Amino acid sequence: MRILPKALEISPRGISNKLKEAIYDFGVEESYRVAAHRLQVHYGFSLSPERIREKTLEKLQEIDKELAERKSITALPSQGAAAIIAQCDGAMVCTVTTGSGSDRRKKRTLEWKEARLCAATAQGSVTIFYEGLIGDVNETGKRWCHAAYRAGWAAETYLHPMGDGAPWIEEQARHNFPGSRFLLDLYHVCDYLASAADTCTHKEKPNRWLKRQKNKLRKGKTFQVIEELNQKQEPPHILDEDAPVRAAYRYLSHRIDQLFYDEALARDLPVGTGMIESAHKQIIQKRLKGPGMAWNLHNAHLMIQARAVRATNIQNPKCQKIAA
Repeated sequence: MRILPKALEISPRGISNKLKEAIYDFGVEESYRVAAHRLQVHYGFSLSPERIREKTLEKLQEIDKELAERKSITALPSQGAAAIIAQCDGAMVCTVTTGSGSDRRKKRTLEWKEARLCAATAQGSVTIFYEGLIGDVNETGKRWCHAAYRAGWAAETYLHPMGDGAPWIEEQARHNFPGSRFLLDLYHVCDYLASAADTCTHKEKPNRWLKRQKNKLRKGKTFQVIEELNQKQEPPHILDEDAPVRAAYRYLSHRIDQLFYDEALARDLPVGTGMIESAHKQIIQKRLKGPGMAWNLHNAHLMIQARAVRATNIQNPKCQKIAA
């Protein structure tokens, strides 16, 4: 009878729960090779990168199972946050598929897949609730609901969904947050206006013209901006790819109901998606994107959703329980 191993909850050639936590902490933040080095430096344990990868994936699968067991949101509490900012966006991750046989490396196929990230926070709160995955848009919408629910979504909560011009984001906001109004990221709109600035200006400097249009949008003078673009559209014989003013006019005129920046500012709500843009860098790009880096599709999905959970828990230790 091995009394000491039993007391320490370990077995021969096994790994204790504390060591598993350390391996996961390093493996989810750094490459497995760097994680092996950090484990040796900080704890004096020498494990191969492949062993660290194996144990990290075990933890990722546990998180995946816990997320999959969450119940769907069917009812909202009567009391909660007064207003919730909900943002969603996508980023491309390189994935790899290997063939079978002895020389699998020669049959590798690289493909870029869209990783999707959702975030929600109560107005005035410093805690942001994240959800991440590589999956279809409907599953993304469900995860977005869970993020809003954990942030305090209640029956009387004012929801403020935001995103860039991707149609799937606006569609999921409309489907999952009925009654709310989707706001188009102001800085995404300004990209179109910046492209049109040189054509629209004569004596005025392009940057000054762009700033003036941006201020008009912030003050609710959307129709003035659209009308000015309409008057300065390129002639019909100019191809669309050479007509930035026409592109800006079409883009804004088809999304008038998404440009209520004055109302958002009056409620002290954001008009830009900086919250989700910065989260992409910290949650997805920092770990999953790098020179020559390609992921197994399923493992990339597991890593993204685990890092989203981790990002939430680091901000607020009371959120350690994943399920809403």
